[in-house]
Amino acid sequence: MKAGRVLLVVLSLITLAALGTLAYGVYTHFAVAPVSDVTQCERASGQARIAACTAVIEAQQRNGDATFRAAINRGNAYSELGRYRRAFDDYNAALLWNPDSSVARNNRGYALYRLGQYQRALDDYNEALRLEPNDVTALLNRARVTCALDQCALAIKDFDAALRLRPNDANAFYGRGHANYALGRYDLAVRDYDAALRLAPKALQILASRGAAYSEIGQPRLAIADLDRAIEDEPSGYNFNDRCWARAIWGQQLDLALADCNEALRLKPGQPAFLDSRALVYFRMGKYAAAIADTHAALGERPDLAGSLYVLGLARLRTGDDRNADADIEAAKKLNPKIAETYARYGVTP
Repeated sequence: MKAGRVLLVVLSLITLAALGTLAYGVYTHFAVAPVSDVTQCERASGQARIAACTAVIEAQQRNGDATFRAAINRGNAYSELGRYRRAFDDYNAALLWNPDSSVARNNRGYALYRLGQYQRALDDYNEALRLEPNDVTALLNRARVTCALDQCALAIKDFDAALRLRPNDANAFYGRGHANYALGRYDLAVRDYDAALRLAPKALQILASRGAAYSEIGQPRLAIADLDRAIEDEPSGYNFNDRCWARAIWGQQLDLALADCNEALRLKPGQPAFLDSRALVYFRMGKYAAAIADTHAALGERPDLAGSLYVLGLARLRTGDDRNADADIEAAKKLNPKIAETYARYGVTP
């Protein structure tokens, strides 16, 4: 169980580095396929790349090396378009031609990760790193999926290894910041996000992550300043939710907090984490019936939300429903033994 609150930020936002860097040049030496198709397969993007790679594959069916390269490139094009099932099929085909390709293993792992098949993705990353132990991209990808499997302490070892090999990698600092956040090590998360921002100052989405970490170390004004800028850059439901949460745990500007949570839920209706945030806002406003309604809605989708169970228990205490309140609070503590300590830090107690 993660020590910290779930940070609702996509981990691969800075770049598309998780696809891997391919080390293949233009296929000018393949006579069967037209040079234009080969070049487009290597250099184009989107549908143009898919069409060109398909033409190369059809022309080069007996040339394993050419087919392998075209399958990798077409798989990358599908990944860039979010069509991960098609990408997976192409990486599978590439591995039939070259089962010892760390690039194909890494990229298939990325497709599996995006398809939510974390354990299978981890297997591919392990194999990619067996083949190429110093592959920074594979190290970063394995760290991401390991943290997604609730093993963030283990993931930090991979982020550390990646930074030893590439000390100025913004993605490595960004990813390690997420792992530290998930472990409840918010001060270290802030330090990592600071480093990522120094290296990638235009990647304003990092500000949302740093803002969330600032909230947890009792720096609400710094948190809101970061989240204000992040929302200007990307007015997503996740960013509005994080600003709502910053104000909710601060216990100030609750009307603005409620507006942020409402906007987050307008953009992404029914999101349990957003309902969890709004429940705390309602609780701090003294609107206990509304808080109870939001916690029930959140727990209906995510029964493992310890924060929602805890706030439900506290709201029931305030309404005199002591028996159910005690049961909710105990259930929350079983899910997260530190839940009472966390909310006490916010100034929220029974």
